[in-house]
Amino acid sequence: MGASCNGCPSSTFPHVEAATEVDAGKEPYCQLLELATEAQPGNQHAIDAALMHLQDKNRDVRESALHLLTQIVEPGDQRTMDALMPYLESHDGQTRRDTLWVMGQIARKGDTNAIIRATRCLEDVDEDVRCVALEVLSRLACKGDPQTVAHVCAKLEDEKWDVRRTAVQALRQLAEKGDKCATTAASGLLKHGDWRVRRTAVHALSQVAEMGDDRTMHLMAHQAGADVAYCVRQAALQTLQQLARPGHNSNIATLLAGLLDEHWSARRTAVL
Repeated sequence: MGASCNGCPSSTFPHVEAATEVDAGKEPYCQLLELATEAQPGNQHAIDAALMHLQDKNRDVRESALHLLTQIVEPGDQRTMDALMPYLESHDGQTRRDTLWVMGQIARKGDTNAIIRATRCLEDVDEDVRCVALEVLSRLACKGDPQTVAHVCAKLEDEKWDVRRTAVQALRQLAEKGDKCATTAASGLLKHGDWRVRRTAVHALSQVAEMGDDRTMHLMAHQAGADVAYCVRQAALQTLQQLARPGHNSNIATLLAGLLDEHWSARRTAVL
């Protein structure tokens, strides 16, 4: 157990050990620790205190205050949600990211305002904020919502790999199998100049295409045989195997051709 102040164990709350080394940070940490230990959900005094500490100069204090809010704010508390909104405009990327994450924990599924805010954050300059925005949308938006699916699809060609990966995971949660918007968006990226985007498109199709979908199977067969990047060919072979119906042999030729691929990982995928 780390250091403590006023009898509050530092292990009770995140980042306390770092703060105990700085005299200026002791008092707010003690307050947050006591609140984390004693406050009941919905306690407005504790909520107001945590919101006040969001303005602290110490980033760790601000982060701890945000974590405290997830413990004591009741789901759908609009007053707290409104108080958090200005922090989404902070100059500090970590503050924006953490505020968005907390908002996603507090908001109820289908909360229109929270979904709008998270959607705007998809264009944040910080890739971590964009990732959290996708995670929040996958939690709050209703499955099959066309607008949200379209916004998530746009992130399949984000410049950052983590964002593209998170977008695929979000589509798995949000898009119905066979969703036309999702399959069309992903298919349109199969000729993208960046092989990483093409691979992401293949992974996305593996999540949203219906099993046995002829168009997707044809696209994957072509990608498995023609893409210049071996990792895209490998992903296409995996998707073919995943989407093929049991006993369906229309793509055996493609899989057999994979056995002759110049790269060992694609050949191994064809065998498996």
